Amino acid sequence: MVSYSATYAAAYMGAFCAINPAECPKEPARLGMGVQYAQVQEGKTQTLGGYLSMNVGITSTEGKRVRFSVGGLAGAGNSDSKNFKANHTSVKNELALFWELYPRLGINIATKKYPLYLNIDLIGEGYSSKINRENGYTNALFSAGIGLEGIIPTTNRFAIEYGASYNYIFAGYYWFGQTGDDKQSTMSGYSYGAKAHIGFSYAASEKYSYYLRFVGKYQDLSASKPISANGGTSLNYPATTNIIGMLEMGFGFMSVRF
Repeated sequence: MVSYSATYAAAYMGAFCAINPAECPKEPARLGMGVQYAQVQEGKTQTLGGYLSMNVGITSTEGKRVRFSVGGLAGAGNSDSKNFKANHTSVKNELALFWELYPRLGINIATKKYPLYLNIDLIGEGYSSKINRENGYTNALFSAGIGLEGIIPTTNRFAIEYGASYNYIFAGYYWFGQTGDDKQSTMSGYSYGAKAHIGFSYAASEKYSYYLRFVGKYQDLSASKPISANGGTSLNYPATTNIIGMLEMGFGFMSVRF
């Protein structure tokens, strides 16, 4: 039922905006930049980098009941592995890339002034430490998530923003530098992630706003299935837990006044 309702709501809002673009209830678009630190426990790998983020969407005018948005980020940083033999992916002080993309549908279960959105997400994300190298690895994770995201306005311009979510990782793939891009190792068991954020936004005018947020992520990933590499060796990525911390700031267009 939720799936059909979500699909209908997103389709309705998309059609409404296509027919009446001048009256489309737009959500403030946000552009941000941030710093991310990631700690991969099993492989003893650390990555410190920066990223750019974007989020755009639309919100229904009736009590802000329905919100649909699309967002993501892309970044790069320095990767340093301290346990080279753990997964055959030795990387030390090398460039790493990471990305994330998601569509999100939210239903406001609270009030227009103090919205609390029940969100449904589809998330794709990835990481690569094998840029032009025979070592290192690339992964891609795909998940479905559910969570809560709220806004608490304290003044006409200032608001506290918070949220938490859980996502089930239904597909995950690894590509190793020693096997090439034509072979992939598939995750073989139950995997999940959790995410939380807290921050604030400030409406400088009717059209512009600023925001700052702290984000924490946790991932529990199952081991991937072994695949053959050059020389007859077998490679896979072991079960691991990832801890990720992010500090992000940016600005928005067409900020909503509470």
